[in-house]
Amino acid sequence: MDIAVVDDEKAIREHICGLVEERQPESRIEAYATGGELLASGKRFDIVFLDIQMEGMNGIETARGLREKQADTVLVFVTGIEDYVFDAFDLYAFQYLLKPIDEDKFAEVLARAVREAAKKKERRVLFIKSRNLTLDQSEILYIESRAKKVEIHTAGAAQAIEIYAAMDELEGQLGENFYRCHRAYIVNMDCITEYDGESITLTNGDRVYLTKKKYGEFFLVVSFQALLDISRYAAVILLNAADGWAPDIIDWCAAKRMFASEESFGIAVKAGVAGTQFIQYASIALLLYFSLRKIVRDFREKDYFISRTELMFILAPSAVGMMICMLLRIIMVTLEDGVPKMLYDRYPILVIVIPAILLLSLLSILYGVKLFQDMICWNREMSGRIVLENQISSLQEHMEEMERIYSGIRGMKHDMKNTLAVIQRLSAGEGGGELQEYLSELNKGLEKLEVRFRTGNTVVDTLLNMKYHEAVRDMPDLRIDADRLLLPQGIQIHSYDIGIILGNAVDNAIEACRKLKAKEPGTDAFIRISSLQKGNLLILKVENSFDGRVMRKLRNEFPMTDKVDRENHGIGLINIKSTAEKYQGTMDFKVNGRVFILSVMMKNEKEEK
Repeated sequence: MDIAVVDDEKAIREHICGLVEERQPESRIEAYATGGELLASGKRFDIVFLDIQMEGMNGIETARGLREKQADTVLVFVTGIEDYVFDAFDLYAFQYLLKPIDEDKFAEVLARAVREAAKKKERRVLFIKSRNLTLDQSEILYIESRAKKVEIHTAGAAQAIEIYAAMDELEGQLGENFYRCHRAYIVNMDCITEYDGESITLTNGDRVYLTKKKYGEFFLVVSFQALLDISRYAAVILLNAADGWAPDIIDWCAAKRMFASEESFGIAVKAGVAGTQFIQYASIALLLYFSLRKIVRDFREKDYFISRTELMFILAPSAVGMMICMLLRIIMVTLEDGVPKMLYDRYPILVIVIPAILLLSLLSILYGVKLFQDMICWNREMSGRIVLENQISSLQEHMEEMERIYSGIRGMKHDMKNTLAVIQRLSAGEGGGELQEYLSELNKGLEKLEVRFRTGNTVVDTLLNMKYHEAVRDMPDLRIDADRLLLPQGIQIHSYDIGIILGNAVDNAIEACRKLKAKEPGTDAFIRISSLQKGNLLILKVENSFDGRVMRKLRNEFPMTDKVDRENHGIGLINIKSTAEKYQGTMDFKVNGRVFILSVMMKNEKEEK
């Protein structure tokens, strides 16, 4: 393992080198006094410990130069001022250390950095067993699943590489630079040029679609055809029933000798036929126009992604209308003694019944659309009420957490005089060795008031601390790791929305760990929260242990719940998805053995109105 230490203070530089050599004696270590010396060396390093505050080129500028040449290097920033931590976020820092360096913390960070660097070394190539070849991951643009085959699209290649492989297997080999934005697509984050709520555009111009179903267009096409058929048959049947009016009028005019010649009579007949056809076409056009106008006016939720069940609900009236028109096309004309006759000539009542059926079918289409749109609004309002109830519940928990902290502060303030008096006596020699024990107990009390999580966002820090204390009441050995969750101070995504995503995700993770501990009390339970930023894309990832059982129905987007409250099943994941979509984002989840992984990708831009 090649490791570099960059710090302009010689004592600190030598101290870090000594700590690395002590814990990684087989590694090659090089020290530099400035960032310029590191960049000028041109050497590749697996891990770089980089001081932020240096004379000349500071650590941030050095990291930018290093990232241009060595994108896979694991960067660990060292700083004496905590404010600099979040300036380094855009440079994908693996971790940061505060001066003076805590040796235990350093050992933990170094061990994790070594594991991360080893993973990156392993993942720089993609091994394809079926074709007995390897690919440089940096050349891969995206991977697409087609039936049983997988196509790997690479930079500069005219054709994709076709292999037989599982997407889950390939995703496991690829590193964090690759994101599965759809069940059928894995994209290289470094090759993304544009991104919106529907698709991702890559450097070669190809578009990869996000995991969203747009059945609305299909419904509109079928509805248009059904309305056209219904309008045509209703108008034609009604007007054909009155078709004898034009000949009767022409015959009456002829009897009154209103036509000067046979030529004028022929013109009148042609005008009568043309007038009848015009009225028919005008009636069809008007009926179709007003029907489509009502659908367009009522179809307000154009960006709503319709599920298959919902599609069947709104498609059924249109399908029935088309079947009725097809039936009429078959039975409308009958033969009697070899002479074609219209069905309603034989059964006159059908002149009223058939148009009535057609108009009822048309109304069922129009009001089915309106009912469906109203249901979307009602469901959104219901979800909003549930979200509000959850927010009130979270606010109560937050108040309890603040009360716990402030109660501890008040208690310590109240006892401060007695505490100082005891320390004074013990330090005077009255207590012997009891002073250290007393101070240790005092320190434990202070630790209870310490904020465990520091992400750079006050709302997220408070939320995670609240969830942590809530979880450890039932599961004292639960591990919640958020060291790799860093949010920059200038983030465009509203803290409230990040709180909704993480709050719901952590709630689900805690519930899964609680069920795991109930079934297997001795099992290790953990929750890992991390973030990754590529350009203006922010990815939040929550991983947690669970019992390995995922129940899903065939057409359900989210896993089934085994909670008692099934009515509000899936509301947490729905809230996460709807919040991500506000920032043109998406959500995905996968299972890796007994680890559940939830990923949320969003644009780091202000919410779309």
